[in-house]
Amino acid sequence: MTTLKKKKKGLKTAPFDIYIYIASTGEKFLLKNVHAEMKIRELKCYAELVVGIPYNLQRLQYLDEGDMLDDSDLRHNDVVAGASINLKLWRMWDSLVAAVCRGSVDKVLREGVVLEKAWESLDPVSYRNKVSVAREKASVALFIAAHRGRNNLIKSLIDNGEADVNMKTPFGRTPLHAASSQGHSNAIDLMLEKGASMDETDVQGKSALMVASQWGFKDSERHLFLFQWQTRAAKTKHRRTSKTLMMHQQFDSAYPTWLKGCYSQVYFCNTLPPGEFAGTGISAPRRRAVQDANQLRDSFLEQSSSDLHNHEQQLPPIDGAMGYDGTRYSIGGKPVLPHIRSKERLASGKSHGSSKSATFDEWLGEKKYKQQQQQQKKKKQD
Repeated sequence: MTTLKKKKKGLKTAPFDIYIYIASTGEKFLLKNVHAEMKIRELKCYAELVVGIPYNLQRLQYLDEGDMLDDSDLRHNDVVAGASINLKLWRMWDSLVAAVCRGSVDKVLREGVVLEKAWESLDPVSYRNKVSVAREKASVALFIAAHRGRNNLIKSLIDNGEADVNMKTPFGRTPLHAASSQGHSNAIDLMLEKGASMDETDVQGKSALMVASQWGFKDSERHLFLFQWQTRAAKTKHRRTSKTLMMHQQFDSAYPTWLKGCYSQVYFCNTLPPGEFAGTGISAPRRRAVQDANQLRDSFLEQSSSDLHNHEQQLPPIDGAMGYDGTRYSIGGKPVLPHIRSKERLASGKSHGSSKSATFDEWLGEKKYKQQQQQQKKKKQD
């Protein structure tokens, strides 16, 4: 029996809907899906976004018109489905909240949300108290105006008043949270232009973007997401074009005319810096330094000489072949050319010069040198 009682205590009753009525403004709001085990503190947190009144200003009353304690639940206060709970404010806030809900800019600015020159003649302690009260009133007025979507009032409070666009309620909600919960996209854009922060989260860990998504306002969610994307994109540094990128990475080679006509010439002029390749053909290798090319050539010759020496040792004896000792090379009685040994190849390469230049400049220099020699021979013969 005890286990059944514990299980029954842990179970929540079916959700129901209630209403909250603001006496000073005559507004009535619907709160959906509340349950009997909900604490009054949780109800105030929920009502802060529905009603638009900060938690520290709320005084919830029901039946006996006594303030409901935050630690009590709805069952303790006999709240049933369809009940109407009265929300009353402290006297110092009644006139300000009523003026903000009506959207009267002049009346709100006369409620002590703007610094007055007469306060400068007061003593420092009184002046600081006046300034702190004015800032608190302006911030509360901004929160309520953002919830109601009063754009003119929002602009006046930020420009002329002492309102902080990033003020927070005891539950960590900002005016941007209030506007997002009601889908006021214009108010969201206005506060973002005035420096509202999107990164602020409430006690539940939800940002304004998450609140707009939770309450189903897609337009407000899109406005917030685009602003967040633009802010992050502005902070990122554009990567500079690297010279090590290949041609298809620097330019769009899928352009259909890049292989034909004048477009081909322009394309290659833009992609190929002068002297990058050792030749003018498309399959020409990249140009290398002379020292590196010589080192690669020497290593290639040394490797080829060792490979040829090993290969000659593995060749079968050739009939009638003549080596360095006077014998003739032949296969099946027919004379053939002998295999060029590595020493002979190195000697011929050093004596006659390499047939292939390491770079295009070397090849061109050798060609010009040969042409000059031929011209000189012709002149001598003539």
